[in-house]
Amino acid sequence: MKKGWSPSKIERCLADRKKADGRRQRPDSVDLWANIVRDLYSLSDVQQVGLFLRFYSRSAENEVFSAPRATVRFDDLAARLSRIIEGELLMVERPEQHRSPNLPDEG
Repeated sequence: MKKGWSPSKIERCLADRKKADGRRQRPDSVDLWANIVRDLYSLSDVQQVGLFLRFYSRSAENEVFSAPRATVRFDDLAARLSRIIEGELLMVERPEQHRSPNLPDEG
């Protein structure tokens, strides 16, 4: 126990630290999607990859909607995925190491 700290102050400090640690961790799904995008770009035939977040109220083929499009660099994907909004089409730029010399540069 730290000198001069009451038990309740120690409890608050530990609770605050635990809360802060939880905020620093990314959801596993962010890493999963980043790995999927990286794997897709490792395939020579894949020119573009987009992720679309949508919750359907009925069957997908019967819903009509518009999807605003945003673009993100692959290196920024993990941070951007945590802020993706429903209905947004997030296009991910090809990682530098997967750029082919015979493909035009995206962007």
